[in-house]
Amino acid sequence: MLRLSLCITALLLSSPAIAGGVAPQPAPPPVIVPIADNDWTEFYIGGQVDFVASTDIAVGALDLYDLEGHLAGVFAGYRYDFGDLVVGGEIDYMVGTLEATNIAPNIFLVAPDADVTLVRVGGEVGYDAGPALIYGTAGFAHINFAFGATPDNESNGYFFGAGVDYRVAENVTVGAELLQHSFSDFGTALEFDMTTFGVNVAFTF
Repeated sequence: MLRLSLCITALLLSSPAIAGGVAPQPAPPPVIVPIADNDWTEFYIGGQVDFVASTDIAVGALDLYDLEGHLAGVFAGYRYDFGDLVVGGEIDYMVGTLEATNIAPNIFLVAPDADVTLVRVGGEVGYDAGPALIYGTAGFAHINFAFGATPDNESNGYFFGAGVDYRVAENVTVGAELLQHSFSDFGTALEFDMTTFGVNVAFTF
């Protein structure tokens, strides 16, 4: 009988509720953190670098020269997210110095480099893919370029292309864009086509 009492006492003392004085608490349920709503309704501003992939500068069938290099600048815009569909508008201001190459034998340039200013104002229509926005864009473009002290070559034109933006933080996006530009309003027979590939970073609010 004494042995039985000792066994029961030892058993009770070894129980967590008695030994520690407090019964173990159940583990808290897992906390479900909701995924942030990737709403693309927002104003944004940012900076961009456009690499000139190709140019076609000609008078009629005569190719004059090519321009190579990159442009850099700033942009601002606004988008509205309807769900899957996103629409918006943007203005870009780009500047840079492009190098003339493949100059035709009968063309004389007073300077090897052209100072270029490019302005774009366009609209966007895109697809809301969550953290990514895939879009097409088109609109008005204006270019001004000159070699040294020569008169400016200036023309209105248009651009079109496609791009993708990706949200890397709540108020930060990065993106890439492929655009085709066309200008033929120089007041002469000059025609200027240019393809650019741009990379950008934007801050949204």
